Amino acid sequence: MAAEAPPAPRNKASLATARVVPAVLALIITYATYVVIGPLTINYLLNAPLDVRPRIAAGIAIPIVWLFLLIPVAATYLRLLLVVFLDPGYVPQGYDELRQEPPPDFWARDVFVCDANGSPIWCDYCRNWKPDRAHHNQDVGRCTLKMDHFCPWVGGVVGERSLKFFLQFLFYSMILSTYLTALMAFFVHETLHRNANVHFCVALGLGGFFVLFTLGMVITTVQYAGFGWTTIEQAGRGNSIHLAVLLPPELQAALNGSAPTAPPSAFSRGHDQFTSEIDDPSHSSYFSNTGTKNWPLRRASRS
Repeated sequence: MAAEAPPAPRNKASLATARVVPAVLALIITYATYVVIGPLTINYLLNAPLDVRPRIAAGIAIPIVWLFLLIPVAATYLRLLLVVFLDPGYVPQGYDELRQEPPPDFWARDVFVCDANGSPIWCDYCRNWKPDRAHHNQDVGRCTLKMDHFCPWVGGVVGERSLKFFLQFLFYSMILSTYLTALMAFFVHETLHRNANVHFCVALGLGGFFVLFTLGMVITTVQYAGFGWTTIEQAGRGNSIHLAVLLPPELQAALNGSAPTAPPSAFSRGHDQFTSEIDDPSHSSYFSNTGTKNWPLRRASRS
């Protein structure tokens, strides 16, 4: 009998932090914008102190460049927050008390991640079968497709649907932070002899912190994306996994002691339809054709 699934465990402290941090980050960006436009541009470059000559061109160019770099940061961050809050790639939750049979589409695959018994991975919290590369996150209590990590800076889970916007936001933020750091470093050095403006010093510290933070994140994320990894998969590279593999027809026959037969499937609709492309008779000599240059790989695959 079906019953409503109980709510999966959630880390309320992490969720609360993930809801607050984006607002804090928005305040930091707002403050940096205030420093660039107010104390720096208006109060120092345009309305210069008595012992400093006004610099009209710099006072116009600096805030324009800042706003030009700020627009993609704001756009990608808002898009990222929207995807993370609505659906970063959650796996639907089930409502069956007992584990049912896996969906037929699992058996139509050539290979999938399985448990020790050869069945797809079952999530006891979400009460559903986990697709390959899905991971259950205790912070939000949901399984997410191709989950990368839980990030309080963006308000939740970075997964399949949000990773692209996450990387874009990191890249644009790194450029903006670098500009802020260089700008503030120059004017802090220039005003040291007359007691540097405290806003310049605070903005310099914030810019330097986010340059180092975003640079490390960009390098790591691009490296993992280049290898097709997620952060979770990279962290668990030493762990063993089980794979359910659909064997070619002659290997099925060798194991079963009989002629190979295609497994039952809701997708077989005729004599020329196969559960998997590897069931096609044209592939029956895949492991026995020694005349190909990749025979050693095929022999290793058979073993």
